[in-house]
Amino acid sequence: MTSLRCRASVLMTVVLFTGFATQVHGADRGVAFLAGTAARTPSYTAGVVVALPGALLGNGLAVGAVVSRSEYTSSTGTGATVTGRSNSVTMSARFQSSGTWGYANVGAGGAYHHTRLRPDDPSNPNRGSRGTAVVGGDGVLNLGQPWQLGAQGDYRFSIDEYYSQADLTRAVWRTVRLGIEGVAQGDPTYKRRQYGAVVSYSPAPPWGLRLSGGERVEKTQSGAYGALSISYVF
Repeated sequence: MTSLRCRASVLMTVVLFTGFATQVHGADRGVAFLAGTAARTPSYTAGVVVALPGALLGNGLAVGAVVSRSEYTSSTGTGATVTGRSNSVTMSARFQSSGTWGYANVGAGGAYHHTRLRPDDPSNPNRGSRGTAVVGGDGVLNLGQPWQLGAQGDYRFSIDEYYSQADLTRAVWRTVRLGIEGVAQGDPTYKRRQYGAVVSYSPAPPWGLRLSGGERVEKTQSGAYGALSISYVF
């Protein structure tokens, strides 16, 4: 049985439950985003969330779609190295709630994964194509000016993969927040932890920018990481 050692999960931004630093206004209908993580095993993501008729972004029902690609390496039971590329498409529905206290979203949907390995490894549990159900949520709690606590997480059933992230930020300028983040993710074959600093910046009301970076801890390949996400509210 193959043991994944440094799989590049993109769940930090893949699932449609990700929160953004961009300020949401009363008439906003959706948000589009691009994101990427630079590390020994990079990942890339793009997606959109749109409120359903009768709802607005941040309140009521919404649907979304995300496409993503991740690169990773694994090792077989004999110690041979296998490299691969995982592509996925995720569709979900979500319920949104927001107010002066912050916001909270919960959702569920499905994802299609395709993983290609070089050289091919039939014993790899993530090899080939499969579908999976996904559940998750995210939110931000206003702790009183200038502090905010954010969290998000999800679980993918057929691949038994989890992701959780939390950050604590403080407003240091009208459009800038600084803080720290922690990430935990894994499945039965691997475990990863990330600890880093966060900078979020909203240069204009429709746009949001989030940068983070720090230390990624894995069993065999620890090292630095850097992540960037850009969002546009419409």
